[in-house]
Amino acid sequence: VIADLFYTGRDARIAFYTPRPTGQPDNHYEQSHAVPPDLAAPVLYVARNPPRCPAAPLALPHSGAYSGAKLAAYLVSPSCLPTTD
Repeated sequence: VIADLFYTGRDARIAFYTPRPTGQPDNHYEQSHAVPPDLAAPVLYVARNPPRCPAAPLALPHSGAYSGAKLAAYLVSPSCLPTTD
């Protein structure tokens, strides 16, 4: 999903980030585009599992490339984001 967001959103003037890795990054995006440690603005968290902090899922369209992926989106503070292991 993150690679698709970077590609399809490349001209959208929106910042895309991955969770910060706690160890070795798993891919290019974790290595080069992790959430900045000083980010304070709310972020859109898209994942199969809910964030650490309580948050209500946002409505997503039921069509498109990821319609069957069982993803949910949440608007959360950066402190609610998970890190990768």
